[in-house]
Amino acid sequence: MATALAAILVRAGTSSRTFNAFDRGWSAVKISRTVTYAVQAVLQLARADGSRPVPCSQLASQGQMPERFLLQILRSLVTHGILQSTRGV
Repeated sequence: MATALAAILVRAGTSSRTFNAFDRGWSAVKISRTVTYAVQAVLQLARADGSRPVPCSQLASQGQMPERFLLQILRSLVTHGILQSTRGV
């Protein structure tokens, strides 16, 4: 799990310095809300039915995240090739 999370964070442009704690056995690490929401949204999408797009509003309400902030995060994930977006959903 740590490797997958590290890969997501690196692709999202997070500094590699953040990952030093992973090598030390999960000591206390500060993770920003941006990263927390990004991982939470990606996990929600992984659990969703893949046959249809999931609206950002649904992700925000289910994850209790601010929708406008989540939209910015999801745009970044699309820009970095982690997610695909569908217009109008």
